[in-house]
Amino acid sequence: MAAVAGYLGTLKLGASGGANTVANVKDWEIPLAADMYDVSALGNQWKAYIPGLTGASAKATVFWDTTDTNGQVAIQNAFLAGTQLTANFWLNGTHYYSSACYIKQIDIKVAVNAAEEASLDLQLTGPISYT
Repeated sequence: MAAVAGYLGTLKLGASGGANTVANVKDWEIPLAADMYDVSALGNQWKAYIPGLTGASAKATVFWDTTDTNGQVAIQNAFLAGTQLTANFWLNGTHYYSSACYIKQIDIKVAVNAAEEASLDLQLTGPISYT
């Protein structure tokens, strides 16, 4: 597969299928994980595992923008209300990961010598699809 430039990525969140583009996204990541259950038996020197439950969380860094009413303000409102959203993490104009999520944490950072930023922690819930 050819390398893809990160600037083609997008983050879209919303209650209606993740249709709202979040403004000023600096980066995002989705660590996909599976629990590993230890099935090691007595008499074996090496540990053995089987995969168990899978899940994911996601992180995004944005340049904080409270004029982004359909993106960043909507994220803040969903956090305050405990509302479930749909998140679409676009790799480019064609392919993306999608999942229902809750906003787990918002860390807003203001420094005298930098642009205001926010780190968003999302807890993905249920299955993740790739299109």
